[in-house]
Formats: sequence, structure tokens, C-alpha cells
Amino acid sequence: LADPEKAWPINLVAKTGRATVSADGVIKDLANGKGFSFIVKTEGQSTADITDLINITQVPDLRPFKVTGKVSNTKGKLTIENLNGHMGNEALARVNVVGVIKDPRAKRGIDLKVDIKGKDLRTLEKLLKRPLHLKGPFHGTGRLKDAEGRLLVQNLKVQMGTSKLARLRLSGSVNDIQAQRDFDLRFLFQGKNLANLEKLLGVSIPFRGPFKASGLVSDLGQKSYKFSDFKGTLRNSDLSGTVDIRLGSKRPKLTAVLTSRKMDLRPFLSKKKGRARGAKGSTRSEAKKKAFSSDPLTLNMLKRVDAQIMINTKRFLMPRLALREFSAQIFLKSGRLRVREVRSRIGGGTLKGSLDLRVKRKGTAVATVLRIDNSDLGRMLKDLKLSDILEGKVDMDVNIRAYGRSVAALMAG
Repeated sequence: LADPEKAWPINLVAKTGRATVSADGVIKDLANGKGFSFIVKTEGQSTADITDLINITQVPDLRPFKVTGKVSNTKGKLTIENLNGHMGNEALARVNVVGVIKDPRAKRGIDLKVDIKGKDLRTLEKLLKRPLHLKGPFHGTGRLKDAEGRLLVQNLKVQMGTSKLARLRLSGSVNDIQAQRDFDLRFLFQGKNLANLEKLLGVSIPFRGPFKASGLVSDLGQKSYKFSDFKGTLRNSDLSGTVDIRLGSKRPKLTAVLTSRKMDLRPFLSKKKGRARGAKGSTRSEAKKKAFSSDPLTLNMLKRVDAQIMINTKRFLMPRLALREFSAQIFLKSGRLRVREVRSRIGGGTLKGSLDLRVKRKGTAVATVLRIDNSDLGRMLKDLKLSDILEGKVDMDVNIRAYGRSVAALMAG
């Protein structure tokens, strides 16, 4: 039975659970179960029948499957070659796997091409038991390999979502799949209306309109991520540059260098005021006359994150303000917001200024310095496409220090 010159033919068919396994080939050391080479075929109605058998956990059940491959032990080591697997169904997802596993016992020498495709991401959510925040069809391809005991994926290409809601495309590599780290991924995320994501993300989104964002996101380690070559548009506004996000410290920190051709905040800040409901007589009249809100400012969120942002934009538009060649340095730390080196053109003149805002226990302290030289307000109104009702040049110096719990309190000094 252990004659090295004799090859014993083997043809086996077995069942395990609801799965069927067949092996057809030869073995030279029948007594020790070595020196064999088989063509193995297995199929069934649940991949769990196989994963449970070979003690592979944390793998979702892909339902029906059919797998073939050449399993051999001719050189003293178990090897799987010409692996070809088809799993899943139309309703859930279809997964195709082709490649080789040179040492399946040690889970090394893995080189597999993987293709997964499905009609609805909601079924994939249930399968993975985690939210994906999108709906619609999905398709992903990649090359699964191992290196130094970890699984990685190369040549990854993923697309998901719908044109009605949002589409996401990813391409690149993930060098540690289990830990979901050490990745470099190019992304393209776009949709017809940003507000459509409110229900999916479970958060309120105050912005409306078509959006598009692209760039390269990289894992820097220590819960730090870098967005480079970033380009984003929302309605008529655009933004590009680099963004670093560090989540490993007590407060997350954001560092960004951003440029823009046009930042138009008018669609997001302009509000049509309707008639007050349930108010009569002098109460309604007083509400109309009230210039600044007495509602408490909610600025505690400034204490939750630190930031350092450098921004330059060609045009910066607000409901009653039009700036050109605007630049500023923004610093946020421990609830203190400082805006330095504010520089801009306004109505043909210049604007310089700074802002220092501190969130304290019983209110907010604000210090603002602003200087405007040789500005033509009529020209600025033309930039906003408003009536030219003002003429002449304006020079202005503003130095404000205030403390309060509301805008009305701050304006009162």
C-alpha cells in the first residue's frame, strides 16, 4: 500500500449535511494518505455545510454553491489548484472564485480572483450584518492574496447604488482585510440630491442639490486617514485639496488645505419667511421687528473636534455679501475658534479681518476685527445680481468684543 512506484486509483462520493463531495484521482501512499492528486467536486444548498466542516467561522452563508479544484499532496504539502467556485443565487448575490491555495492548512499561498454581484445592497446588509447606507445593485471584483499571515485584496473595483439615490465607486487595495486597515482607495461618490441620504444615514442634512466627491483615501495608521486629490461639488459650489483626519486622540482632529473657484452659500442660507402661525396683534409685529434671535447658541459641538483649515476661494457669495480672492486660516481647539489672516477683495476694495470665538460655561465670547478700504458697495451688489441702489466708496473699521448666550445678547454687547 506504500509502494512509491504504484498509483492507486480512487473514486469517492460522500455526503456531509446537505452537501455532496466527490474525489477522482490517484494516491501513492494509501496507508499514510500521502502522495495523492484528486479532482474534487462539491456542491450543496448552503456554504455553511462546508465552512462548519473545515472550522471556518465568521463567514456568511452564501446559500447554494458548486466548487471544483485539484487537491494534491505530491510534495508533502496539501495544495489546491485550478479552484473554481460559484456561490449564491439571483435573489441574494452571486460570488465567483478562481485561483489557487498553495497551503490551505496554514492559510498561506492564497491567490484568488473574486467577483461578487447582486441586485440589492439591502440583502447584502443582512448577509454581512452591518449597515451599508446605500440601496440598489452592486458589483465588486478583486484579487485576494495573503502576506505575512494577513489577507489582502489588490486590484479592487467596487460600484454600488443607483443614479436616483447615489452611486459609489471604489478602486485600489486593502492590505489587511480582517482589521480593515492599511488601505489606499480611490473613490467617486455622486447623486442628484444630498438630502436623499438623510434616511439612509439617520442624520439631518441641511444641504440640498446635486453633489459629487472624488479623491484618494489612505489609512495612515493609528486611526488616521488622509484624503488627497479631493474634489467636491455641491450645487454651484466646488472645493478641492487635501484633508487629514485623526481619530486616535481624545478629540478628533481635522487638518485641511482647501481651494475653490466658487463657494456660493446663498442657496443654503437664504430662507423665505412665511407668516407666523398662531400669533396675533402686537406679538406678530414684535416678531417681525426683532432683528436678532434670543435663542441660546448651541456651539458645544466646537468642543468635540479640533481643526486647522487653510482655505482660498476665487469667489465667496452669501445672501448680502460678495467676496473675491478670499483666504483665511481657521483654527479650532478645545472650543476656541480663531479665524486669522482673513483677506479678500470686496467691491473693488480690500477686506482684512480676524475672529476669536470662545465657548464658555455660561455663554460665548466673541472678538472681531474688520477693516474695509475703498469698497464700492454698488459694485458688490452687482456681483450678487441685486439692485444697484448704493453708490460711492466705503471705508470701515470694526472692532467688536461681546459676551452672551444668544445672537441678540452678543449684538447688545
